Amino acid sequence: MAVEHVQQQTIANIQRLEATDPEAQRAFQARLTEAASDPVRASAWLLNTSMIGSLQRVEAIQ
Repeated sequence: MAVEHVQQQTIANIQRLEATDPEAQRAFQARLTEAASDPVRASAWLLNTSMIGSLQRVEAIQ
């Protein structure tokens, strides 16, 4: 599961870095801003990007 998570994050990061469409860039920035303004969403985002969320899912499955 950790490998899947890293692959998904890598693909998403590459797509965001290579995005040339200003609207796509603004939409991503808006999503980050909205997440940062909501403590629950900010926490979920941090858990996901730090892989803690994927490790918790693995633990729940086992």
